[in-house]
Amino acid sequence: MYPITLTKQLDDIEICGMRLGELKHPDFQYPWEIIAWHRDNILKNVEYRIKNFESRGNNVYVGKNVAIDEFIVFNTEQGEVILDDGAHIYPFCYIEGPCYIGANTEIKPHTQIRKNTSIGHHCKIGGEVSASIFQPYTNKAHHGFVGDSYIGSWVNLGAGTTTS
Repeated sequence: MYPITLTKQLDDIEICGMRLGELKHPDFQYPWEIIAWHRDNILKNVEYRIKNFESRGNNVYVGKNVAIDEFIVFNTEQGEVILDDGAHIYPFCYIEGPCYIGANTEIKPHTQIRKNTSIGHHCKIGGEVSASIFQPYTNKAHHGFVGDSYIGSWVNLGAGTTTS
């Protein structure tokens, strides 16, 4: 397997709050195969997780101590949105399911999160994100676009970063 990160084994990668080793997956040879697999399987992975969360109606599920500010749009036409324990969604955000937002993660004001996105715990996310996987402790707190990407742990993306 092509080295995905210098500090993690393949089965230690987190997706939807679960380690990849807990999920049924093919043997990956390249990192972009994880993104394609994730896009095809996020609905199953999110549905597996919702049993541990409280329903807020309209396919939005929250953990303990979740803060949801005013003027948030949850679009759940294509899948559920899960907000794990301690997540904070600031005002004027748009979040499209299927989507998982990890524990103690902050979604900054005016952020757009598109479908098929999984954000790990203790992240700070701003700008626009689509069909991407963010590992824990990663920051993309400013404007810019990240799409169809795998972002490892402890990454800090500066203002205006755009990648797809």
